[in-house]
Amino acid sequence: MHERAVDDRSANVVGLPAACAAAAWARAPWAAALDDAQRARVADAIAVVDFPGGTVVCRKGDPVEAWVGVIDGLVKISSVSAQGKAVTFAGIPTGGWFGEGSLLKDTVRQYDVVALRDSRVALLPRATFLWLVDNSLGFNRFLLSQLNERLGQFIATVESDRLLVDYVGTEILQQMSGDELAASSALALLVMQ
Repeated sequence: MHERAVDDRSANVVGLPAACAAAAWARAPWAAALDDAQRARVADAIAVVDFPGGTVVCRKGDPVEAWVGVIDGLVKISSVSAQGKAVTFAGIPTGGWFGEGSLLKDTVRQYDVVALRDSRVALLPRATFLWLVDNSLGFNRFLLSQLNERLGQFIATVESDRLLVDYVGTEILQQMSGDELAASSALALLVMQ
């Protein structure tokens, strides 16, 4: 079983000078909405970590201690069921941030995150993230916009899945003979009981 990258030392905490570390996350859209004091607080708190491709950045079930931003690279958000079925929720490219839902709900991480290629990741600690939520209108606007975009993606995914099931179901029904249709209807009734 793989350990979290930060625990097995396969990640490298980058000892960047403060100005370089600030430049790494300062390109994020939400950073422009911060005033000087807020930027200074973020700069003091944020950590920048390098993850080699294929390494676990975050593991499902772990406590969520930071908001995560991809400074450079690409990470995959995914999950595997107890039966071994895998699903990829999203790829987060350079400039993307994630994990706000778990921070806001104060829950454990609901998915695994793996670096698909060498990636530089920023980790904004929970306390600083929550402080920004309490103190920055611009930061909150960014979060609302991001959550709204994710909700739109979710709705589109559900719509696509349901329409595909309807289409496939219709195609199968059209190709069934009378006996096959009667047998499948009888089986469906037994399953519903």
